[in-house]
Amino acid sequence: MSKVAAGRYVIYSRALTPTGQKLALTFSGTQKEALTISPLANAPKQIWVVKDYNSTTSTIGPDTSNRDQVGNGGGVPVVLPPGGYTWTMQVVDSGYIIQDGGKSASSYWNVGDATDGTKVSFGQDNGILSRWVFEKA
Repeated sequence: MSKVAAGRYVIYSRALTPTGQKLALTFSGTQKEALTISPLANAPKQIWVVKDYNSTTSTIGPDTSNRDQVGNGGGVPVVLPPGGYTWTMQVVDSGYIIQDGGKSASSYWNVGDATDGTKVSFGQDNGILSRWVFEKA
């Protein structure tokens, strides 16, 4: 398994909009709100900090609120106060799979629809809708 190096990233979905736009993981600025995808703009709300937790897992948090972390908010990834929420990021042929640190089969980060404002959810591996790109910010 290849692990994403610690650093600052824009994380975007491999699923493109019908017009070919890239959609980046976006923080609303408010804790406990579902993460969404929006057109890639390299905006501060689209920059994420990946930190090593151990040899196989990492934490992910918004750059604008560096101490906070992405955790499970009842079926969707949300930003929460620090709590040791960990994720694995496994490289596959079409990008990365992001999955909870325990590697539950239903914990893949998914976009159900490649449109602006779609909430990111957890689910089974859903092909391209479960693939992500980490681009250095």
